[in-house]
Amino acid sequence: MAGISAPYRIKAADFCDEVPVSIPRGVFPNALPRRMSKLSKLCLLCVSRLVQEQGKEILQLPLVYASRHGELDRTHSLFEEWRDYGEMSPAGFSLSVHNATASLLGLASHNQNNSTTLAAGADTLAMGILEAAMICRSGTDCLLLYGDCYPEPTAAALIVEQGEPHTLPETLAEIQAQWTKNFHP
Repeated sequence: MAGISAPYRIKAADFCDEVPVSIPRGVFPNALPRRMSKLSKLCLLCVSRLVQEQGKEILQLPLVYASRHGELDRTHSLFEEWRDYGEMSPAGFSLSVHNATASLLGLASHNQNNSTTLAAGADTLAMGILEAAMICRSGTDCLLLYGDCYPEPTAAALIVEQGEPHTLPETLAEIQAQWTKNFHP
């Protein structure tokens, strides 16, 4: 993906790499995190901190959720359960799908806007930003949520808006540097 650019600006961002003990109260229903994986909790923490900074309106923006590996830890546990007991938990399966985090976020925030989930191998982050930039062409901001559990859990929540062309970053470290250099107020 080196050298490809898209017209976007990061309006606000939050980055997380430590799984939270608790999610800030008052943004989402208190019972929500109990069903979530470490990855989903990390993503929820990023969104919660952005809501505290930007306001609850961001929860109604179109959502792009990008994750290369999705709920890999949960899926691995399901296969172990199948190996050991010959069956899988239906409740566990429902939250092991790639779009589980985006779905839980949409349900918790009552967001009826469009939601896109994607996985694009090593280019997942860049394709997430490209998708968000294309949504912004309609004149609305977009909430981009990136999360991955491998090799270590990491997440970012970005509010993307229309802007000047920028090279698409390939890693979270690049987007953090880009955020600090070009976009951070």
